[in-house]
Amino acid sequence: DIEVRAVKVNALLQELTSGKANGTGTVSGRIPLVIDDEGTPIIRNANLTSDKNGRIHIAEDAIPDSNEQMGVLKGVLSNFHYNVLSITLGTDENRKLFARLRVEGRNPTMYNGKPVKLNVQL
Repeated sequence: DIEVRAVKVNALLQELTSGKANGTGTVSGRIPLVIDDEGTPIIRNANLTSDKNGRIHIAEDAIPDSNEQMGVLKGVLSNFHYNVLSITLGTDENRKLFARLRVEGRNPTMYNGKPVKLNVQL
């Protein structure tokens, strides 16, 4: 296991979204890492959680406008103030990295700033 402390959320989001998202705050946790016989690193259910509150901003073109729900998601994540951020990282069966974000917070400019809970896969 690799222990990580105070990794910048911005650096993770930039990497996971090819520069289409940024954020503030830091996350810490453990990353279980295995190197297979071919030398390929495999991550098994790493979990990083926020050390403090922060913000997330995802660029408008990062989320497709395929339906009304996606439009709402795009709006909420345009200026999301989180108080809970949990990032699960892993390697799928094709050895591609995936990330799931669980965030709780609000966008002060949408829905009168009411609390929102989201699960997002990147």
